[in-house]
Formats: sequence, structure tokens, C-alpha cells
Amino acid sequence: MTEITEDLLLSWWHNCGEEIYTLSELEQFKQIIRQYGVERVFEIIIASVIVDDGSPTMLLTAMRCNRADDLFESLPDVSTFSEDNKKVFENVKNTLLEALTS
Repeated sequence: MTEITEDLLLSWWHNCGEEIYTLSELEQFKQIIRQYGVERVFEIIIASVIVDDGSPTMLLTAMRCNRADDLFESLPDVSTFSEDNKKVFENVKNTLLEALTS
């Protein structure tokens, strides 16, 4: 299985977005990765796929409104999922990882 890395997240940020972002926003995204960790940021990508188009737009918009922390706080705690839901989550995660690395 492919590992989630900062480089993978940066690739998603650069290649899957449709909005133009500034160098400052890129640096802010890197800070978010350091603050929340690669796994939690990947959960934002999963949420974006579920509720939107899978692009960084949801996170970028939250960053521009100074609401990125609120976005992360709104994510469910995967550790509290039922076993069935954890399996579904892991399947979605692995499918998305495969798509982002191919």
C-alpha cells in the first residue's frame, strides 16, 4: 500500500485544484500539514471527494476565510467509527490513494 506523505499531499494540492493559489497559501498549506499531520490532512481530501469534487477548493476556501481549524474540527473521529464503517473508510482511503499515485 502507498504511504501518505507530504509530497503526495502537495501533489494533490498542485494537480487537483482548479483555483489559483498564492505562494503564501502554499506555505500555509504546508503549515497545516505540519500542524495536523499527513493522515488528518488526507481525511480532508476524503471529505472533499465525498462532498465536493475532490479538489483542494474546500480547504483553500476555509483557509482564505480563516476557518481551516473549523474545517478540521468538523471532521469525524475515525477511531470512533463502527468496525463496518472503518472498513468502508479504509476502502475509500485506499482507492483514493491508488488514484492519486497512479
